[in-house]
Amino acid sequence: MARLRTQGKDRSGIWRDLAVRHRPTEVPTHYRPVLDRAGRRGVAIPGIQRLVEQITELEGGATMDERRIAELAGALR
Repeated sequence: MARLRTQGKDRSGIWRDLAVRHRPTEVPTHYRPVLDRAGRRGVAIPGIQRLVEQITELEGGATMDERRIAELAGALR
């Protein structure tokens, strides 16, 4: 954390892709194999599933707001 505070960028690359560059992220590409493998093994990973869904929605033009964070936290319960 201390090292991160010294960095000039205070937002993630994912955030910049969505909010500034308005382009797709790599999240669905990176996490789809994880979701597929978990599904084949019968392992529920609702937090990751919802995270990928939300990012895909944002890539499609959905609004970024803090309600998404609260909803994502609910998926983890």
